[in-house]
Amino acid sequence: MADIAKYQVDVTEIVDSLDRMDQIPRYVINQTVNEIKLAARDLLTEIFTLAMEQQDDLSFDEDFRTHLIGVVNRAEINSAISGSTFEVDFDFDTLGTTKDLERAFHQGARLADGTRLDGPYEGQALAQEDPESRHIYWRAIRLGLARAENPDGPGTVPIPEGYNWDRTKAKYIEIWGDKAPLWIYLEYGQDAWDTTIESYPVIEEFTERFEQAAAEIFETNISEAIAQAEEAEIELTKYGARDITTGRFTSLRR
Repeated sequence: MADIAKYQVDVTEIVDSLDRMDQIPRYVINQTVNEIKLAARDLLTEIFTLAMEQQDDLSFDEDFRTHLIGVVNRAEINSAISGSTFEVDFDFDTLGTTKDLERAFHQGARLADGTRLDGPYEGQALAQEDPESRHIYWRAIRLGLARAENPDGPGTVPIPEGYNWDRTKAKYIEIWGDKAPLWIYLEYGQDAWDTTIESYPVIEEFTERFEQAAAEIFETNISEAIAQAEEAEIELTKYGARDITTGRFTSLRR
């Protein structure tokens, strides 16, 4: 998997294109930043929902969908305000990395010491190192079978009672906690094993639509602030709106 970059919305060019931007009150900027952050979260939810809708239930079932959206709704969206400019960014790594994904990858696998992994995988030696052989066993669990094909010989091998897919899913989610690294499969796809996951351009679509949404919110809010001030014959300053007649600060808050 490739490293995930941080994508930013920088509105410097928009700022420079507007008159009297250095006089816009800070509270207008703060309000605008908060609106953009809310829009970013809604957009992430929408795009990930679309990405999951193109998967079948076996490759990306409801428990994982619910967990991913929950993590997205809690993920931190960063912002920075400096002078008359600001930026908002979202780092996809906060949803989980390949390292987070691997922590649950071998859940339930037999270890070299004869026990079964019951918790995060941290490089413990496995009884069966061949990934294809292990996948045969894993897929049998996922399909709810009582026995799996024996990759080392004829016949089948039993699946211990309690090692079912519902238990495995719950353990994955427990191990991941506040991460949802399966988003990586949605972005890049997964076709090495059955069942496959189709790729979806999550990062690309988010970046493009986020920048557009941020620009629209920004220009709308600033234009409204300027129009309100002109109508009320109020002077805008970076410290707030000031009544031209009295010199006192007033409010343009919506």
